[in-house]
Amino acid sequence: GTWMSVVEGFAGMRVREGKLHFSPFLPKQWKAFSFTIGFRGATLKINITENGINIKNNNAVDLEIGIKSQYHKLAGNAEIAVNNVELV
Repeated sequence: GTWMSVVEGFAGMRVREGKLHFSPFLPKQWKAFSFTIGFRGATLKINITENGINIKNNNAVDLEIGIKSQYHKLAGNAEIAVNNVELV
């Protein structure tokens, strides 16, 4: 229950039209949080900080990820960072 509260609540993780979406929220008392998930054959390490969101793809599966209504290509075995995401 707690894990789902963090992932679905604070990270705002949803699956829409077969794609993973994040709408992160970082409580003022927190500096960061992170978690690992599996999605469509990819293992993703998600790190949300005061600066934004970083997603590392640990498999050779290409994905398209939605972050606050913007789509980003995430190649296999690659990493994306989206800074200055409004986290409130």
